Amino acid sequence: MSHTFGQCQGTATRHLPPQVGRPIAYPRGPFHADLTPTVWTKLRGQAPGPLFLGLLTRPPNPDGDHYEELRLPGGERPPLEITPLDGRYETNANHVSFAIPAGSPPVLHIGLFDAEGVLRYYGRLVSTRSAIGPALAFEFRPYAIRLIRLRPQDVAVSARF
Repeated sequence: MSHTFGQCQGTATRHLPPQVGRPIAYPRGPFHADLTPTVWTKLRGQAPGPLFLGLLTRPPNPDGDHYEELRLPGGERPPLEITPLDGRYETNANHVSFAIPAGSPPVLHIGLFDAEGVLRYYGRLVSTRSAIGPALAFEFRPYAIRLIRLRPQDVAVSARF
């Protein structure tokens, strides 16, 4: 008999699909998120200007491709004021909140885009509250979005490969 983490004799998997007829609990605001840089950001360094918040209905791959973004009713992404938090993270200094129309697909990830519309950071939404049905209002308090800070040696090592 062998045992691997998350499986019993190879018949059970760690993540079960949603069961038919059973409601799904989605996170509710206020939200927070730890965002990781895309490969594009790691190769080219920090974004040279403001970053804008986007709601993702499908997360990207590590390269920052193949994501699906939910366009907001106004069509513009809200800007984030980024400020240093500590030696490892940067964070948002401003409060951001907005609503999406009913019937929109569920949003479980966010992304930060530069002025040219290139995805620079992404991560999963986290909340201590949940409810049945997707969230329609999104609130991010100051210091709720943390970005992993790129160190100069990280960019230099990435640029060699």
